[in-house]
Amino acid sequence: MDVRSDTERTPVFLQRLAIIWGLTLAALFTGLFVYGNSPGPSGPPPEQAPEAISTKVEGQTALSGQQPPWQIVMAVHPQCPCTVASVTELRKILHQHASESASSPVRCQFLYYHPPGEEVTWDQARLHQHLRKVPDSIVRFDENGLLAGQMGMRTSGAVTVFDPEGRTRFHGGITVSRNHEGDNIGSRAVLMLLRGEEPPVHETSVFGCRM
Repeated sequence: MDVRSDTERTPVFLQRLAIIWGLTLAALFTGLFVYGNSPGPSGPPPEQAPEAISTKVEGQTALSGQQPPWQIVMAVHPQCPCTVASVTELRKILHQHASESASSPVRCQFLYYHPPGEEVTWDQARLHQHLRKVPDSIVRFDENGLLAGQMGMRTSGAVTVFDPEGRTRFHGGITVSRNHEGDNIGSRAVLMLLRGEEPPVHETSVFGCRM
């Protein structure tokens, strides 16, 4: 009686197909991992907050009668799904900061990318519901991303933090990878700054879509 192993009974073309399928899946998961952990482009930040940023915050401060606040500016592209995670992390930072005693005031500005020649309402529904949940913040349409570009923020989700004197203290991302929430060194650095502590880093990689 001729007894053959399972391998011998399996047609060669099926064996090859299984190998190709396995290699394809491995390549796919490797590609997704590399993409998710590949940072977007970033330029050098300004030493001081641009006048366009400072003027808006100064107006808010004068109306409220508060001391000069810290400023957190985030560049957002409404078609970038990764940015939702960045906004969520920012909300966590602000919530943690607000729960601590003697917290210094913080104001946030979102530079909302707006392509030239499009209606002002261009695709704003996707992200606006998340931005509206951020306290003490304003959303500014940034025509063609010019203001964000001047501040070196070339990737959606990029954050620049200015102290009450308008000096740049942090520049980078606050997620650990694309569209991934959770503890990360960027968020911890921002929180330490708001507490008056010196963080171990002042720049981090930004994981998001190119502006």
